[in-house]
Amino acid sequence: MHRRTALAVLLTLLPTTGASVALAAQREPSVEQQQAEVEANRVRQDELAAQIGLLEASDVELQAELDSLTGDIATQEQAVVGTEARLGAMRLRIDELAVEVRAASTLVDAQRDFAVERAIGAYVNPQPGRFQVLVGTSDLNEIAKKDVLLQEVVRHDHAVLDGFEAAASALRERQAEAAAAAAELEAAEQEATAALTLLEEARARQEAVREMLAVRISEFRGEADDLAAAEDALQALIADRLRPPSTTVPPTSAAPTTTPTTAAGPPTTGRPGTTSTTSTSTSTTTTAPTPTSPPDPGYGLAWPLAGPVTSTFGPRWGRMHNGIDVGVPTGTTISAAAAGEVFFSGWMSGYGNVVLIDHRNGLITLYAHQSELAVAEGEQVARGEVVGYAGSTGNSTGPHLHFETRVDGVPRDPLTYLP
Repeated sequence: MHRRTALAVLLTLLPTTGASVALAAQREPSVEQQQAEVEANRVRQDELAAQIGLLEASDVELQAELDSLTGDIATQEQAVVGTEARLGAMRLRIDELAVEVRAASTLVDAQRDFAVERAIGAYVNPQPGRFQVLVGTSDLNEIAKKDVLLQEVVRHDHAVLDGFEAAASALRERQAEAAAAAAELEAAEQEATAALTLLEEARARQEAVREMLAVRISEFRGEADDLAAAEDALQALIADRLRPPSTTVPPTSAAPTTTPTTAAGPPTTGRPGTTSTTSTSTSTTTTAPTPTSPPDPGYGLAWPLAGPVTSTFGPRWGRMHNGIDVGVPTGTTISAAAAGEVFFSGWMSGYGNVVLIDHRNGLITLYAHQSELAVAEGEQVARGEVVGYAGSTGNSTGPHLHFETRVDGVPRDPLTYLP
């Protein structure tokens, strides 16, 4: 699917405000339903915006995002594995705490039962008070023995109570630790769920980028192959345009001294201002002008239109791209990057409707895939003058302008010459 076509389809899926309002008036939804619809629309628009972002991204940006997502996913997968290991350890600890809580609860029940038994026994068989026992005894040795026995009984009762309290305290500690562990586990599970959601979203995004990139690669290679097939014809056309006409100077009957003369032939079409010299000997050859250096970056060139550069100059995916692609809607006006003469305006295999402009000085610009041509061969155009309209003719990856700059017939990066 062409990028712009897919973009148009996505845009048609966006909710229509008027229709939504009319439907809402018929249904008279509740505030909660309205809020739910608004949220659903927002989520859908976010999804569409993400897809539209992929459509608008350049090839380099798509590849960079795919590489970035691949790295992020690897990091997130390691984090998820670490989180799962931590969750496993936490669940194991909670199981251990559950066993400890049950054991502590059992001990508390036993201590409670023992304390109750002691209380019932004391109630059914009350023991005489220490003072009464001691008063009823006249023998000092006997008094000392009974005092020791009474102290042991009291200490035993205290031990029973202390044991019960210690068991109850241990139970409370185990229960508190188990509750804290359960809360920590719940928070960790929520964190793991959020991380897993992010990972799945990243994987979905990665798959979308990978699919989009695969389509771009296939389209790019098809377009590049067609342009390469037309390269010989284009080079021949440009070479013919840049080839200076030869001139013949008849030999003179003067003495064999040589005097330089200026050729009087027509001006050259490739580079103006060049001259040829001949000797007065029998030689009738013409000296070809020396190729000039490429113009300085930005020299005399302006952007032919405004838009994102979706494919840059240079080798990519096993193919050579001799220009830049600027993604724009069909019908966008294309302007001449500089003043010059149109020496080709018509159909060329692969390029579709194409215009070539000779700017002299060896510089030629090319504007391909036009939906409609606005100039004819032989026309002089000014910088910024409309030469055609963007489209998707020839082998094209959707509506865009394929723009080339060639110096002495050699493709050069247009970005070098644009401001």
